[in-house]
Amino acid sequence: MNRLPLLLAVAASCLPVYSTAQPSDIDTSSHCIYTSLFFSGTPYLSESSPRIREIVDEICTAAGFSRNFEVVAASVGSVAAVKDGPRYYLLYSRYYTRTLLERNPVLLYAILAHEIGHIARRHTLDGRFRLSEESSADEFMGRVLYELKKVNSIDMAITLLREDNFAYAPLYPPGARERIIRNGWNSIDGLVRSEGNLGYFENEANLENLTLPVFEIKGCPRFYDFPRSYFQGCKTLKEADHLICRALDNMGYEQRRYYSLPNGFALLTPVEQINAEGIALQGQERWQDYPSSNDFDGILNYLRSLVLPKPGYFRLFAFAITDQPVKSTGGQFDKKQARDWLENGGFWLPELIGNKAFDSGYHAGVFVYEFEAPQTTKKLSERCYPSLLSVEGHLDRSGILQYIKK
Repeated sequence: MNRLPLLLAVAASCLPVYSTAQPSDIDTSSHCIYTSLFFSGTPYLSESSPRIREIVDEICTAAGFSRNFEVVAASVGSVAAVKDGPRYYLLYSRYYTRTLLERNPVLLYAILAHEIGHIARRHTLDGRFRLSEESSADEFMGRVLYELKKVNSIDMAITLLREDNFAYAPLYPPGARERIIRNGWNSIDGLVRSEGNLGYFENEANLENLTLPVFEIKGCPRFYDFPRSYFQGCKTLKEADHLICRALDNMGYEQRRYYSLPNGFALLTPVEQINAEGIALQGQERWQDYPSSNDFDGILNYLRSLVLPKPGYFRLFAFAITDQPVKSTGGQFDKKQARDWLENGGFWLPELIGNKAFDSGYHAGVFVYEFEAPQTTKKLSERCYPSLLSVEGHLDRSGILQYIKK
């Protein structure tokens, strides 16, 4: 008896089924896949199942936005978010999702929410900001899990998440991923519990779960108060935030963090390297935290730089929208504090702050920090005097001002 046809039939039954699978013409080079399973550069695609589309739409509704991406079954190991130019795709394995739906549906919701978080927050998915973007997607997932009411507690959700292999887990410091997911859950839980209960905000422990970290001015930044006319179309703080973010997006400030101010918020950019005229360096040199040395034209210039070190110049923008004075703590401000600011801030503006009316009592302004580092020591220190440029000059040379003035 020839058993080969039978063996082939059994083997085929164990593989994902793509009834009308076609080679993909999607550029998948910018992607995130939840597990460390193989990701094909040219996955085969087929029509998505109604059940998966239903779950995806349920997640989008819980997150408060309309689905603006395609959901496609594909020959991928698990679930992946893909960015192809301006378009986003959610690719998923039929076999993987079907197995999870039968074994652990809450985990399927969580994994889909994580990948949708990348799309909702318009991540680059190209690896440059991998840990930052994965953390943001985890925080998004924590929020969505609370809204979906699929589990009774964040502890239960985290226990379930430990059951699957997350591809980028080794990038996180110990315990950091669970803290980020809890922060997402707790931020929504705090908003819900605080409604109609003003005393909730007087409890310091509650505030830790509810609000963004508090922004306090350190060091010697200089301030620029935007003319009110630049924000004349903004009715809420959320709309003012959108105006600033549009300018930052257009000029390549993809990483940024939110902090709270009295009745408002602060929005911080990462430290960027600039030249003496205030123009940002190109490529990856822009974001490295020591002076670039790629412009040496010969060994003589290199040796001269060791004796007469060429300084590197850096800056950081901190936008502030509030109707109250911003507290200053003084003292020197260094690179580590700047890095801590970027790591500890929030990824988005809470609705509780964003929905406040942007009335005549509010000011929209920006603090600019300047830093300098000699070539030999590579130590970044705050530059207080003399300044390279005025604050308005920095805004103009960065390209931000032209988009805010529109």
